[in-house]
Amino acid sequence: MTTTMPQEPTRPPTSLPRRLANAEERQRVLTAYERGDDWLTVARYNNMSRAAAYRLCKTGDPSPPARGAARASVVKCTEEMVTSCGGCT
Repeated sequence: MTTTMPQEPTRPPTSLPRRLANAEERQRVLTAYERGDDWLTVARYNNMSRAAAYRLCKTGDPSPPARGAARASVVKCTEEMVTSCGGCT
């Protein structure tokens, strides 16, 4: 005879998954920062991570960050290479 232990019910996650903040939400955080308001609270209520809010206020650019491009430190392209291929990119 096999007895099984009752399993504990799984708890729902306590936090919602993060999503990218849209341009309007990013602008709200930036405006609060420029006014001297509590911009970290504004960021939290607009579902923006603390790191993203700091990055936004440091750069001052409300456009979303670039994704998927090659890093400049990896791409080795000199002016001679660009001119030799005739301006092809």
